[in-house]
Amino acid sequence: MTHPWIGADDNTLPIKALSPPELPEPPLSGAGGVGCDACGRAVDRWTVYEDDTWRVRALHRGMTFPGSAMLESVRHANGIADLTPDETATFGLMCQRVTQALLARPAGGPGYGDGRVGRVHMHFWGDGGEHFHLWLFPRPLGYLDLRGSYLVEWEELLPPASEDELLAGAADLRSRLNP
Repeated sequence: MTHPWIGADDNTLPIKALSPPELPEPPLSGAGGVGCDACGRAVDRWTVYEDDTWRVRALHRGMTFPGSAMLESVRHANGIADLTPDETATFGLMCQRVTQALLARPAGGPGYGDGRVGRVHMHFWGDGGEHFHLWLFPRPLGYLDLRGSYLVEWEELLPPASEDELLAGAADLRSRLNP
C-alpha cells in the first residue's frame, strides 16, 4: 500500500498548485454572529464545561482521540484579536486548566494505548469560523510518531473512535473540569 502523501509511481511527494488569491476573502462561517453555530449553543452531552466566559466541548464528529476538545468564547468574538482584556486574561488559565485535566487522565482511561496522555497539543487556526475557538488534542502517552504537528494529520488518517469511547472521554474531561 502506498502512503497517501507519496506519489504512486516514483515515491515522491506530489506537488499541488495553489489556487489563485481570492480577494476580498469570502466571509467566515458565522461572520458577525449571523448564523453562528457557537453563539447561544445549548448545553448538551458534548459540553464538558461552561462559565460566563468560556465553553469547553468534547469533539465528536469522526474524532480519533477521545478527550479532544474545543475551547470557545461564550460571547461572539472574531478571533483572539476581538477578545476583551478580561477574556484575554482568563484565556491562558483555561488552556492550562483543560491541559491539566487531560494530562491527569490515569491508565485505563479512554484512548490509544493505556489511555494516558503524553502531551496536549493546542491548535489555533481560525479559518473555519469567525467565533473564537482553540482545538486541544491529547497525544497518547508513548506514541512518539504523533509528536508535533503530525498529531492532527494522524487524526485525519486513523479510524475514528466509537461514540461510546468519545462519550467516555467527554465524561472523563467533564469530571476533571467540574470537581
